Amino acid sequence: MKVLQNPIFFENGCAAALGTFDGVHLGHQRVISVAVKSGFTPVVVMIMQKNRKKRIFSDELNFRYLEQLGVDTVICLDLDKIRDMTPDEYLEMLYKKMNVRLFVCGENHRFGKGASGSYEDISVFCEQNGIKSEKCETVTVNETAASSTAIRECITNGDMESAFRLMGHSYTIDFDVKKGDGRGHKMGFPTINQPYDEGFILPKFGVYAGVAIVDEKEYPSVLNVGVRPTFLTDRPLAETHIIGYSGDLYDKKVQVMFKKYIRNEKKFSSLDEIIAAIENDKNECLRILKNCNY
Repeated sequence: MKVLQNPIFFENGCAAALGTFDGVHLGHQRVISVAVKSGFTPVVVMIMQKNRKKRIFSDELNFRYLEQLGVDTVICLDLDKIRDMTPDEYLEMLYKKMNVRLFVCGENHRFGKGASGSYEDISVFCEQNGIKSEKCETVTVNETAASSTAIRECITNGDMESAFRLMGHSYTIDFDVKKGDGRGHKMGFPTINQPYDEGFILPKFGVYAGVAIVDEKEYPSVLNVGVRPTFLTDRPLAETHIIGYSGDLYDKKVQVMFKKYIRNEKKFSSLDEIIAAIENDKNECLRILKNCNY
């Protein structure tokens, strides 16, 4: 899959899927499915904003999921360069530069100056230019819309099961592993430390059962997200004990999937208390994952 910063021309035409696609949830997947099945080259057009807030996935993770869905090319447009375009100017630019034969988006997609454009503008533009358009209705799960807003709420509440149902895959981080203070190793529970950058949504602080992927192999993992009240850190991080793995992962990107919230963060009064709690968390993690069907 190609990831480009500017539109390119597709000789045989393309199907342009419009949206943010952060988290690549079930609604995004419906939009992409239409583009993939159209018979034209499926292309995702994403508008990228500097200093984005409350991001669910890293760009790399989003791209990986898009590729798995059959997307050929992702066009990442700089918001600063297009923010003053009217809806028609924006559509005209994509239509001419990419040879768009089909525009597809979700029913709530907004674009153009001041987010004034909607699917109605797309429909009129396509009719005027003799090309196709398709609007995808919102996907709902148990009467909850599959939306980035709903998924962020699940994550901040520690409800990883509901986040999974809305996305079709687990909430996952793939941040760089940074060197820690080595306390976990000294206690017999070595961990990897992955600090959260400011732009990302923060899960509810506490301990989770999860799965880490190292060298394409999945390992059960118990992870703590927060500021470690016993040993305070200067910014939130995910500290993960990968069960059954030993090795140096410093400065590597490691995927860690969150499966279920276990307990709140807690301040301990002694090293023995910490070790006992981690052992209990590890056993609870293994029990949860043994019965986890997602």
